[in-house]
Amino acid sequence: MPPLKLYELDNIEGESTSPFVWRIKFALQKKGIAYDNAPTGFFGIPRIGRGRIGSDMVKTVPVVEHDGRFVSESWAIAEWLDEAFPDLPRLFSSPAELAMGKFFDKWFGTAVLPPMFRSCVYQIFEHVRPEEREYFRATRERMFKQTLEAVAADSDMYIARMREALLPMRLALRRDPYLGGDQPNYADHIAWGAFVGFSYIVEKPLLAPDDPLHAWVERGTALAKACSFTARTACARFPYFRSLERPAPRKH
Repeated sequence: MPPLKLYELDNIEGESTSPFVWRIKFALQKKGIAYDNAPTGFFGIPRIGRGRIGSDMVKTVPVVEHDGRFVSESWAIAEWLDEAFPDLPRLFSSPAELAMGKFFDKWFGTAVLPPMFRSCVYQIFEHVRPEEREYFRATRERMFKQTLEAVAADSDMYIARMREALLPMRLALRRDPYLGGDQPNYADHIAWGAFVGFSYIVEKPLLAPDDPLHAWVERGTALAKACSFTARTACARFPYFRSLERPAPRKH
């Protein structure tokens, strides 16, 4: 069987900061599928599969290529992985789990990810390939309707909003180690993708020192480090999580 190829967006350090790429990396790791990395910049995305697929098909990453077929967008990829590799561990054990995963994605993508992204978008900009920074600035400032510098000035406010929005996850993880219960499922992959993806560039901790979510984040970090299916070293370096300060023990 030819190896699967994962097209991902990387930065000047060769690291992927895309939460959507990382959720697919977690999915591939769960299914045990070996893959080759194909890093690209923003300008390289439209060239993925050129001459083999329609020129308008690929607009975002991740994209996977396997046996001459290209699949783009993270949800389409996740569902295709279960269809194409039914004998490997499933990402979705039932239609109900798939539906709940999509619900979680809608919640996380509207309540948590927007303030998280805004809190570190200027750091992302600083790590974008130099020739693509003008494009990144123009498209994101059009999205935000303000300059990146203005967004960055409110980073503390966005971090506070994100931390408040994470309350449902804290409650869900009181009894179980993962959002999926005893084992991680695609909801964990979705949320881990954001924390791990942004870990390379954040300057301010996303979580407070005493946040109980630290234990869950570190479980995801350990799994990301175990992504031995890639020849690149990105999975081995998580400076943000290594440098997190824990609160000092209370004196009795």
